[in-house]
Amino acid sequence: MPSLIDVVLEWPAIVQGAIGSALFSFILVAGQRLFEWGGTRLAFISSKFKEENLYREYIHKKVAQGSRRHEMLSMCTYQALSYLVRGFVFLGIGLSLSGFFPLGNTVGGLGFLFYSFRALGWLKPYYVGPAESDLELWNRIKDIELQLFGAIKEDTESKLRELQSS
Repeated sequence: MPSLIDVVLEWPAIVQGAIGSALFSFILVAGQRLFEWGGTRLAFISSKFKEENLYREYIHKKVAQGSRRHEMLSMCTYQALSYLVRGFVFLGIGLSLSGFFPLGNTVGGLGFLFYSFRALGWLKPYYVGPAESDLELWNRIKDIELQLFGAIKEDTESKLRELQSS
């Protein structure tokens, strides 16, 4: 009985490429969803992780609304690159220790995946799901500001008043 890899290798290169691309896309989206789901479930363990999630959501929701989109892009890119560098350090340490420690590659690879998905969370370019209304969006921004800063910022209050009056 031929193995799955032998069967796939008999297919034309274009089909192999399409299947590989689809598999990569599926793994990327499924990994991001799994990391987001796990992050929301595990946020109660670490207050820092919860706070980072709130800041990321705040940046994606509020800063992207105004004229400071370039600041949002800079902040998110910087944070994503810092996580990516941490992942590469993890991978390098794992590869260095693999000669002495049989699970070094596995530990380094898992650390790299963990930090890569954290970086991907900062670079999330789109939102999948039903679009929020402006009122829902600004109410969520108000909730985040209350949790992070203990008060609602004046520009958020004025935007909410404007949306509620219209």
